[in-house]
Amino acid sequence: MFVFHPEVADLFRSAGWLPERRVEIATWEEALRARGIPIFPAAERVIASVGGLTVRGPARVETRWCPRAITFDPLAGSAGGCEQFERWRELVGQRLYPLADLKPRLCLTVAEDGSLFAGQKDLFYRYGDTFEEAMALHFLGAGTRPLQGQWCD
Repeated sequence: MFVFHPEVADLFRSAGWLPERRVEIATWEEALRARGIPIFPAAERVIASVGGLTVRGPARVETRWCPRAITFDPLAGSAGGCEQFERWRELVGQRLYPLADLKPRLCLTVAEDGSLFAGQKDLFYRYGDTFEEAMALHFLGAGTRPLQGQWCD
């Protein structure tokens, strides 16, 4: 079960999420396995809880007045950077699994240890040590931490 920041929890609940929510992930899992991206427990935990949801956050000064949204669809997420997974995996030293497409071709991924990363081609960032932290950073605007490259808006 995820323990979100209260404001983030409200955003997720508004999108239809509940702590006990579980969705069937077999379609995503099979499609990505066919592309050579096997699932692992940390990815399964996130996708089973939030898969298929679109969570929208309001414009805030901390997000440069940009409203933020995430649609949790691993297939859409893999479209933006799937070819980079092997290189990104080498950077972090663990397997990655796509969760969502944050921007055109910016892939949000989860690592085996539960940390989140976002990447596109040569841009790759640690987005949070946990799913909950990454969602607070995304929706509340606390920022991201670069691993390689730089953030481009």
